[in-house]
Amino acid sequence: ASARAERLGRISAGVEAWATATQESLSPLHAWVARSRAALQVAAARIWPDCTVEVYGSWAAGLQAHHSDVDLLVRGAEPGSCAGGMVGALRELAALLEGEEWISQPTLVSARVPLIKAFAPLPPHLAPLPRSGRLALDISLDDGGHAGASSTAFTKDVLLPSLPALRPTTARAQGAEASTRPRRVHDSSLRPLVLVLKSLLASRGLSDGYTGGLTGYAIVLMAAAVLQHHEASLGRERSLGVGAALACFLETYSRDPRHAHAPHRHAVHAVTLDAGARLQPTVVCRSDPLLGGAPLLVQDPLDVENNVGASAFNFPSVQRLLREALERLDTASCCAAGEADARADGGTSGADAIALAEALSLDRHEPQEGAMSDCPRG
Repeated sequence: ASARAERLGRISAGVEAWATATQESLSPLHAWVARSRAALQVAAARIWPDCTVEVYGSWAAGLQAHHSDVDLLVRGAEPGSCAGGMVGALRELAALLEGEEWISQPTLVSARVPLIKAFAPLPPHLAPLPRSGRLALDISLDDGGHAGASSTAFTKDVLLPSLPALRPTTARAQGAEASTRPRRVHDSSLRPLVLVLKSLLASRGLSDGYTGGLTGYAIVLMAAAVLQHHEASLGRERSLGVGAALACFLETYSRDPRHAHAPHRHAVHAVTLDAGARLQPTVVCRSDPLLGGAPLLVQDPLDVENNVGASAFNFPSVQRLLREALERLDTASCCAAGEADARADGGTSGADAIALAEALSLDRHEPQEGAMSDCPRG
């Protein structure tokens, strides 16, 4: 028991420190996200004078990682009144953006929700921050049924505040936390957990619905389900911090659902709402009408008929990655007693963060000193 407590305490310290360093390293990009939003507002107003543009998704919810696209929503475009409907309106906007200096490679993507994919060039000292070297933009139009903004508000205003931080109470974890004195304290256990999971999945190209992986919203709901409903599984290990929640997530969704107390052989993983409207990890029969043939069911609290996991056709690959991550985490250097003291001179949490990144193939970035002085103006 003491060895497991030590292991989870070190994982918790690593998760918190890595998530803090990740978001601090990305802070110089906030000004460039705002610049892209403002520039798109000016451009789109040439077609739709009364339109507005807002940021939604991970950058709006504070859950951005180094691979995260910037999601931009144009409201007031009225695509239904355009020739060619939504696709026609996006095609017209993409053609207009071709001549803009602040954006490059605007490309219309015809998917279930059509959008424009593009990039915003960055100055050389900021280019290493996003994984692509440029700020990736996803531009969509609101036709009255766009769910992105509402799911972002639900994540930011409901889920994050309802899941307070799991503060380690073991002497080992408290000592690690105090030794680094992070400039940014995570106010929610959901934030660092989601950041680690998104980056883990991105390392294999599985953090996008277009590749059959998990969308950002699906990751948020699956992680929230673990935190909300797995109190029995976490039990006293809640005192060991978010490391217990990470281990619980990996164990829950990597196992074969047919052996997870399933009442039938054709079971698949699911996240559903319980009687108290709390998210819960469970299993459902493959014939469940909400699945629609998908290998995963993630029920949307904002629309219970919507399966947020419908695009995860590559979920078996996601499960393999989670199993591998659990095995690596069990044997990682961040779980070895005394290892951190022999490594970095930046405090034990810093070493735990490095070990966590190595074990799970996460990005490692340092904050850009003085970068804010080069923020765009106007």
